[in-house]
Parts: sequence; C-alpha cells; structure tokens
Amino acid sequence: MATFNRFAAADLYVIGVPMYNHGIPWILKHYIDTITQPGLLFGIDPDEGYFGLLENKKAVVAYTSGIYAPGVSPQWGTDFQSNYFTDWLKFGGISEVHEIRFQPTIFPSHGTPDERRPAALEEARSLATKL
Repeated sequence: MATFNRFAAADLYVIGVPMYNHGIPWILKHYIDTITQPGLLFGIDPDEGYFGLLENKKAVVAYTSGIYAPGVSPQWGTDFQSNYFTDWLKFGGISEVHEIRFQPTIFPSHGTPDERRPAALEEARSLATKL
C-alpha cells in the first residue's frame, strides 16, 4: 500500500523507459504489477468495464531503445514498449501523456545519437516549462 500511495501522491510523473528485449525492463514491469490493484489504480464497472482511479495527473515518458525507432522496418523490431506503457498509464487514469523519443541509440538510421540528443533535450525543456 505504501508503494501505491507514494505513486498516487504525485501530480506529474517523469519516467524513463528503455526497451529491453522488445519490452520494458522487468523491474519496471514488477513495479507496475505491484501498484496495479483494483480499488487503488483502477476500478471495474459491470456495464462499462475498467476505469482509472487516478485523476488530474500528467506524465512525461522518455523512450529509448538501441535499435527500434518509430518508422523503421519491422526487421528492426516492434513497439511493445510505448504501446504497453502508455496504455497502462491511461488504464490508471493518467490521460495527459507526453512522449520524448530518443531512439535508436545504436544504429544511426535516424542520425547519430549525438546529432539527435539536442532535439530530445530541447523537447524535454519545452515540456518542463509547459508542465
């Protein structure tokens, strides 16, 4: 309960989510499983289904990955990372989710990481002033 209460006390979540083996790191998945409990993070309505219990919360999520990036061909992976994580945030009631993408970090298919880093940092600064 203390772990959930600490999470629920925040108004703004700033989370870095790296992609490991086509998904999120196990320690983050464990944290999600720990706090995703009925009556705490979500409720269930017999007619309407699931609904999030967190209200007036915002999230900024920085997604990184070694090879995958939006727009690459399927041979370089699939986005099991942001689809899962953003859906989980919304499942809990966090409707305002902002994404920062710093992908890929190994292959320079979208420019080298050093070339793309300033744009990602500027996006983070811009969100920081808005939120």
